[in-house]
Order: sequence, then C-alpha cells, then structure tokens
Amino acid sequence: SSNTAAVPANSRQARASRRVRGLAPRRASASTEPAITAGGRYVVFSSLATNLIGSGFVSGTPQQVYERDMCAGTSGCAPSTALISVAAGGSSPANSAAEYPATDQSGRYVLFASKASNLSSTKTNGYEQIFARDTCIGASGCTPSTALISVAADGTTLGNGDSLYPAITTQAHFAAFLSFADNLVGDDSTPTYEDIFLSVTSF
Repeated sequence: SSNTAAVPANSRQARASRRVRGLAPRRASASTEPAITAGGRYVVFSSLATNLIGSGFVSGTPQQVYERDMCAGTSGCAPSTALISVAAGGSSPANSAAEYPATDQSGRYVLFASKASNLSSTKTNGYEQIFARDTCIGASGCTPSTALISVAADGTTLGNGDSLYPAITTQAHFAAFLSFADNLVGDDSTPTYEDIFLSVTSF
C-alpha cells in the first residue's frame, strides 16, 4: 500500500506549499525522506535538526525521525512536532541514525529503520532493523511504544542483515521492507541478495 495520495490538478489548495519542519529555521539542518497521510494532516520525516521539539532534547544525537501534525482538516488544533525515534520509556532519542519513515493512514503508526540499541527491550545486533512506533494518536488508554518488525517467524530472532525502506498498509495490518537478512524466513533461496519481506503486524 502506498502513502502517496493523488491530488486533483485543479485543486488550488493542493498546489499551496507549506513548511512542515516546525521550529527549525530555514536550512538549520537537513530534513529529508518525507511521507504524508492521505488526508494531509500528518507528515513524517528524518532530520538532523536539533530544535524541532525544543529544549535541546536531541542535541548531539544522530539523525532522528519526527512526525508533524499539520492540523489539516481540523479546527481548534495547534500544529506540533513529535519525536518518533525515541527510546523505550521516552527518556532519550535513538542512539543511532533513524531513517526511511513511513506512516499508516491515521498517522498513529510510524515505521522506520535504525541500528539504535535503545529503542526496544530486545537486544539489537548491529544491523539496521525496522521499528514500528505506536504514537497512540486517536487512541484512549494507550501508552506510546516501539516494537521490532524485522524479526523471524518466532517473533524474537533479529534479521542478520540490514533492513531498509519500510512501507505500511493503510490500516497498519501489514508492513513490507527490503532486507539483506537471510534468516527471516526458513526458505530463503537467495541468501546473497536482498529480498522484500511482508510482516503481519499486531496492530
């Protein structure tokens, strides 16, 4: 499923451009790899900027993944930016670069790739893995959390090669990604090449 929505050519509103980086001044630092929900409310992206969420929380850290609520189609909403690549417990940012963000239609679930070792309770192995962040957007009684996606069928064995370029379906039931790992399925007949894998999420 794609996170890209077709825009009518005759839509004046669609042709208007708006900055989404939030607090960062122009060219303060690179922001890349954007993805947007179908309704245009939520934008996810990677950035080296250190002032998107204020207070210097990510100063001196590698590239992080953020989500910007543009408040499109809502009233009484103040645009805001949230850190997605946040450590378990929300106490610190990812300790390695986070990249290639993708989001479901609601903006609640955000996938990204990272070698970070502090994003979940599972011990990582030095390869880039795919993570899913549940932001709890639109959910009550929910605690934001991060889960590993690039695991074998047993649910615990990590990919033994880099996993990149995640995608997630509209309703977040399935995730797909590219991986150089050869231990994610039992019948990988091309262990020397990268493959595309499909994962059933628990969302």
